[in-house]
Amino acid sequence: MTVDIILACYNGEKFIGEQIQSILNQTFQEFTLYIRDDNSTDKTVEIINSFNDSRIKIITDDINCGSAGKNFAQLISITTADIVFFSDQDDVWLPEKIQETLIFMANKLVPCIAYVNGYVVDQELNKSKYTVYDNNGCDTRIPNLFFLNGGIQGCALAFNRKLINKISDLSKIDWYMHDQVITFYASLYGEVIFINKPLFLYRQHLNNVVGYKNDSYLDSLISIRKKIKSNALLHSASLRSIKSIYELEKSNL
Repeated sequence: MTVDIILACYNGEKFIGEQIQSILNQTFQEFTLYIRDDNSTDKTVEIINSFNDSRIKIITDDINCGSAGKNFAQLISITTADIVFFSDQDDVWLPEKIQETLIFMANKLVPCIAYVNGYVVDQELNKSKYTVYDNNGCDTRIPNLFFLNGGIQGCALAFNRKLINKISDLSKIDWYMHDQVITFYASLYGEVIFINKPLFLYRQHLNNVVGYKNDSYLDSLISIRKKIKSNALLHSASLRSIKSIYELEKSNL
């Protein structure tokens, strides 16, 4: 079983070194790590180049994707492995993340994704009282995937080649959120597996989406998230992405 890891980055100098090192420290060692930099203006590329490891393949080009979703779409298009893992630029993987995920994905005959739990930590990697998911994971029935990205974070998931092959034309999808697109395809055509074991440190800091401050702050964010979910709000960019998938797949539905 071959494994590719894809890491999309932009101005990630503060944390990307820790993320890469945690990948290189995995108990499963036979992988290729593709990193695509979206024209960073800081020392991100210099840090990546400091790792002397033949498994790391750096992609630099003149394409300015402008978003993580489109950056990841570029990376998906060059993968060849049986199993592909998403990686963010600012988290830390625990040593058995790949190995544990592969146990659940081995010999799957259908398109599938598997996602693991993680510890929510601050920028110094101090654990909060939260994990990324509760014991039930996420509801990935199709209606729920319209809202809040389906809840599955890309940094938690891996997907198989059978799922990639279901996407007939990557370029025709509006890649607002890469994890939403991949989860949507798995729910349409295959299987979603939740591994309720914390296998990565989900770093919250001032420059990412959530912005960790303290447990009280997270309590407030989680409360807001639940209210949004109960009222079924749909982000316009997410809607465009879903529409693009529908246009591509409607003849198969």
